[in-house]
Amino acid sequence: MQSIISLLRQLKVVVLAQAEPTLKSIDKISMKKKLYKIFLLFFIYPIGVANANIIKNDQYCHATIIDLIGHTLKLKNFRQNLNGNGVIISSVCKALPKEKNTIVAAIAYTSEENSKIEGISKKELFLSLIDTRSNKILSSYRSFIIEDASMRLEENSLRIDTAAYYLAGGVRAFGLDISGDYMPNCGDGSIGARRTLYIREEEKIRPVLEDFFMSTSWFIKGSNCQQNENERVVEHFQRSISVGKNVNHGFNDLLITIKSEIDDGSQSKRKPFYFTLNYDGKTYSTKLFEESYLKWQR
Repeated sequence: MQSIISLLRQLKVVVLAQAEPTLKSIDKISMKKKLYKIFLLFFIYPIGVANANIIKNDQYCHATIIDLIGHTLKLKNFRQNLNGNGVIISSVCKALPKEKNTIVAAIAYTSEENSKIEGISKKELFLSLIDTRSNKILSSYRSFIIEDASMRLEENSLRIDTAAYYLAGGVRAFGLDISGDYMPNCGDGSIGARRTLYIREEEKIRPVLEDFFMSTSWFIKGSNCQQNENERVVEHFQRSISVGKNVNHGFNDLLITIKSEIDDGSQSKRKPFYFTLNYDGKTYSTKLFEESYLKWQR
C-alpha cells in the first residue's frame, strides 16, 4: 500500500506539472489522469477526508441552468463562489437516462438570512427537474444542509445518482449524494457520502429515502494520530442499494448490501450483510436497518 501511494503521488506531480502540454503529449497525459483517478477510486480509501475531494466532479451545470435557477430564487450573485463573489458552493446537473431532455439540477448555496441558526452553520439546497427544450423548471424541492464537525461543503460535495431505481410502474427515483470534509482529531474512522432518493410528484420532488450513508470506515489497528501508515489497519464498509421484487404500500422494496474490506490485503472474516427496506407509505424507514447493522458490525 505504501508503494502504491508513493507511486500515485509521483504520478500526480507529473500530471500537474505539465499544465501546458504539447499536442503530442496530450494523449499520454490524459491517460495518466485516467489511471490516477482509477487508482484513487479502487485502491485508496480516505480516512479523515471525505470522498468528495478525490475525484473532480464532471456533472457540469451550464450557465443557462444556473441563470434559470437564480432567477427563480430571486438571488443576487447566484454563481460559483470564486474569490468570495458568489453564493453557490456546489452545483451538479445530469440528464435522466430515459428522458434526455430532462435534467436533474442540484445546487447548494449560502443565504444571508439562513446562514446560521443558533450558531449552527446552514446551507441551502435547491433540487429541480428542468426541461431543456422549454428551459423551464418542471418540479422542485428546497431543503438545507447542516454543517458541523463531520460535514463541510466543498465545490465537489454533490453528485447525482441516476441508477435504475424503479420503485413502481412509471416511478423511477434518482439519488443525490452529499459528501463533506471529515477530520476528527485522532478519530476512530470516517463516513462517506450520504444518499437521498427522490421521486417526482407533479410539480414537487419528494425524498423517499433520506441521508443513507454509502460507506463507513473504522480503525481496527492504530489511529488517525499515527504518522506511520504501516501501523494502521482500516476496515471499510461499502454499501449498495438495489430494487427488490416485493411491494409494500405500492412501492418495491429496497435491498441493502454491505461488504467489509480490510486495507492491509487480508480477507475480512465478516459475511456480507443483507437487509430489506420496506416502504411505509411515506418513506423507507432505516430504524430497524441501523439496529441490525450495528449488531452485525460488532
